[in-house]
Amino acid sequence: MGGLIYSIIYNLFSKISILLSSYLGLLMLNKHDYGLFSYYTMLIANLSIFFICGGGLSINQAYSSNIKSNSEKEAILASHFLILIILSLLVSLFLVFDFKLYYVLAIFISFFMGASSLIEGKMYATKNYKNMAVNAIVSFIIMLPLIYYFIKKYNILGALFALLLYRFILLSLNLYKSDGLVFIKKESLALMFSKKNIQYLKKNSLPIFLSALCVAPVYFICINIGQYFGLSYENLGEFSWFFQIYNLIVFFPGVLVGFLVSKLNEDRNNINKIFKFYLLFSILIFILLILFKNAVFFISGLKESYHLNLMYYSMMIASFFYIIASSFSGYWLSIGKPRYGFYINLIWACMTLILSYLMLSNGFDYTAIFFGTALSYFLVVVLQFFTFIKVSNGK
Repeated sequence: MGGLIYSIIYNLFSKISILLSSYLGLLMLNKHDYGLFSYYTMLIANLSIFFICGGGLSINQAYSSNIKSNSEKEAILASHFLILIILSLLVSLFLVFDFKLYYVLAIFISFFMGASSLIEGKMYATKNYKNMAVNAIVSFIIMLPLIYYFIKKYNILGALFALLLYRFILLSLNLYKSDGLVFIKKESLALMFSKKNIQYLKKNSLPIFLSALCVAPVYFICINIGQYFGLSYENLGEFSWFFQIYNLIVFFPGVLVGFLVSKLNEDRNNINKIFKFYLLFSILIFILLILFKNAVFFISGLKESYHLNLMYYSMMIASFFYIIASSFSGYWLSIGKPRYGFYINLIWACMTLILSYLMLSNGFDYTAIFFGTALSYFLVVVLQFFTFIKVSNGK
């Protein structure tokens, strides 16, 4: 239980740092600049998912499974760092066509987030929860004055630079406390291109990577569709504030996936308890969002209106179905069927894009993205439930 608490603390402070930067941006930047800042933070979120390419879960699985050789585990970690570097360099090539310092910072922030995720996967599996929590708190305390100073001094550029420093500090602390660079030795590097390592990456990492490719661009594409149909950066800023609330909510099931993979490896029958917990948690969050709605509007300075209320309530529904859908995330990996997660994410991505496009093209504002997300996750919940019954019955 202590490990779960430390794990939540770690991820909570990581998420709060992003929420804090968004909140200070909302208060200190004008509406247009805040919308533009939101655009770059959304880009970072999508790039980081692409760079991570499921490596965190794959490494968690490797270190918590029955792989006995440390060199083999370290080879898997080294392989994902190599993939991270290659993907970062490939994305950097696009700077040739449109070089902006904002994009450079976004790529570096995403790289550090990707590297942190890989180390987190190892720390989860090796039960290094306490150091993770301490590192997150220390990084957050250091970040507080930095982000205020840089936003006040350098506007959007300063906000991005503060995020870069935060991610660099957090990564450095995690590397130090986890012996994260231990894979850089002859034995593990020699196994990177071995048949066994490649087979593991193909079986476990590739489906997760493909799932990440399905998820990574969805919201960024939706935002650009909205831009194409004439939506303003001001409207994007409004959406971004609620989207940060959404991210704070859904981080709980996200952090639990990393913690529960180990539990599911111990006993896969735990899935029934996990589903009930997620269902109760989703109901609790839904009720809290109703009760604290006025507080969310008050601290943001946004004035309630029909379209903002609609955006808020659609965000609530999207959060509800996301949490329930997440209850199966660790299960497919634990039973050796990560490809199921890929198929489900592919369906979710296609449905979200199609529904969002249809609504955005018919005059909806960015509320359409929350509506599309909610409907898609509802479909995913139903699909995963029936797939689970089929797999459980051995059909």
